[in-house]
Amino acid sequence: MSRRKVYWPTIIAAAALFGAIAVGANAAGAFVEPNVQVLQEFDGTAGPGTDFGWAVSELGDVDGDHVEDAIVGEPFTDGGSTYVYSGRTGSLLYRFDGASGDYNGFAMADARDVNGDRVHDILVGAPGNGAGHVDLYSGKTGELLHRFIGASAGDAFGWSVSSAGDVDRDHRADVLIGASQGFSGAGSGYASIYSGRTYELIRTLSGDRVGDQFGSGAASTRDVNRDHVPDQIVGARDAGDGARGQVYVYSGETGERLLTIDASSHGDSFGSFFVAGVGDVNRDGTPDIYAADYYDSTNGSDPTNFTASGRAAVYSGRNGRELLSWVGPDADAGLGPGRGAGDVNHDGHEDLIVGSYTSNAGASNAGRVQIFSGADGSVLRTITSKATNEELGFDAVGLGDTNQDGALDELVSAANGNRVYIIAGARPKP
Repeated sequence: MSRRKVYWPTIIAAAALFGAIAVGANAAGAFVEPNVQVLQEFDGTAGPGTDFGWAVSELGDVDGDHVEDAIVGEPFTDGGSTYVYSGRTGSLLYRFDGASGDYNGFAMADARDVNGDRVHDILVGAPGNGAGHVDLYSGKTGELLHRFIGASAGDAFGWSVSSAGDVDRDHRADVLIGASQGFSGAGSGYASIYSGRTYELIRTLSGDRVGDQFGSGAASTRDVNRDHVPDQIVGARDAGDGARGQVYVYSGETGERLLTIDASSHGDSFGSFFVAGVGDVNRDGTPDIYAADYYDSTNGSDPTNFTASGRAAVYSGRNGRELLSWVGPDADAGLGPGRGAGDVNHDGHEDLIVGSYTSNAGASNAGRVQIFSGADGSVLRTITSKATNEELGFDAVGLGDTNQDGALDELVSAANGNRVYIIAGARPKP
């Protein structure tokens, strides 16, 4: 399924429509570039519309092998499922299943260490039934630690999830949850921060007007306003001029809105899903912000095929100024899914991984992923699928060095192909 400006009441119908596109005959893991090594391949439920890899996330080491692990969502089976895999071996560590209609795995995240056992925990969003809910699982045991439940029916609570960092300074990571249809399905949206120690509500942030879809993206960032408390990022894909979307940064200490970042003049769904803290890209002492719009039409759109060129950018955490930006080359690219990749080329700058999931560069709708320099925005690496309709780059994130060869690896989904890859990192040639 392609991520469009699809609203919650119709999203499952759209999943059936777009997921029915068959993946081509090209083998999984077939790439244009010769230097692409697949370390692990995970395959989802067979059949159209299940979207294994709808969302993926890196996860701190939960199995004690000193390598980061991976989370994969598959929300459009009966109740949806979330899978946790070993980054080193690819073995399945945990599987969490939802009840019918939950859409478990629509969002998931590394919760960091919530329960104080020195192992990262796991957040799983299930925004489907009722108000929606989010489950917090122990990374050490897989035990359900707590279920957070939305305020009112139709809120789509759990549309986005993230660690909030330690907001209340009690030495436990807190939890950030977006509900893009709240309040009561009106679509202004809200995002709630909960204590990781007590699970009590710390505060709720809300959209400015009905229909903003506030909470359609959520993330944390290190301290941008220098009060020694991590801050939060929230996307509202229908906010701002022309309902093109906005992204906001909030103080973790007070809840004050620190920054408002607007979509480009060609924007459509800015802040939907893909917002992230990406470290100090420009090395000015303040962490910066990644935000994308996979349906931005700067270089065109194709309404017949529901595609657009897409756009992604890094913004200063100090003042919201755009530092770097990338635009898909044509109306079929779908550039935008992604976030930080780590310092891939060891130049002291955080680099970025960005998917163009509907790109035709290698085959029709096959997709591609690129790694961009955080220093100057140049392309460090390109990975282009040759598998027709695979949609490589539907989601993408850096995963650390899982094979311990000194290069940072990538976790990349191809959701229309029901596949997720861990791809070995490589230092690109100049």
